[in-house]
Amino acid sequence: MKIKLILSFCIASITLAGCLKEGSETIALPFGRVPDTVIPDEIRDQLEQHLPIYEGITPPNISGKYLVQPDQLVYSSDGQFSVGHVFAPLYLSFENQTASGMATYTERNGSSTAESSEVYVVGTGNNFTAYFMTHSTTYDDDGNIEATCIMSNILSGTITNNGISNYRLAFVMLEKNDPHNTLMDVNEYRVFEDGDGLAVKYNWYKSEKIDDNLPARFIKKSNN
Repeated sequence: MKIKLILSFCIASITLAGCLKEGSETIALPFGRVPDTVIPDEIRDQLEQHLPIYEGITPPNISGKYLVQPDQLVYSSDGQFSVGHVFAPLYLSFENQTASGMATYTERNGSSTAESSEVYVVGTGNNFTAYFMTHSTTYDDDGNIEATCIMSNILSGTITNNGISNYRLAFVMLEKNDPHNTLMDVNEYRVFEDGDGLAVKYNWYKSEKIDDNLPARFIKKSNN
């Protein structure tokens, strides 16, 4: 089944074209100060089975660098990998969070990098949910660009002194430039967790080369 996802972030709006089953409904979700996020009802039900979705206008400050290891699959709409499959460690960073809950994001995952200049953080106490779109690039063994893509991400957890407890990340593939068909298909989505239950604080650097034989979390199984 193809899905349709519309994300409206302030002045930016992206529409993911697809087909909903006849009679499917879309609903607006009350995500605190995140503007007008709309997803199909059945997709929300799927995500809420695997991902805590927090609301509120007083989120914690999530600025910091973290390591997700093992980066473990919780749910996959495309069935490419089984639940519990382990992907390359995810190195992620939230920076420049403002009092209004805006932040920036950077990550490294296997042979890929990604970033977002507009992260919307909501929640209360130490619990938070962050919404953001990432522009990602994957590289071949020689360091040449292999593919690029845009994904919509929802990341939830609880901030602790040691990192992000109960870390969960869901994403939907929105667009891709993928000449060799190495990435998961557009409209498909996956949900991940840290297999140890904690995305630990880890002082990684954007410029460092990270070698790992495990695949990035949005790769196709047939290309591993």
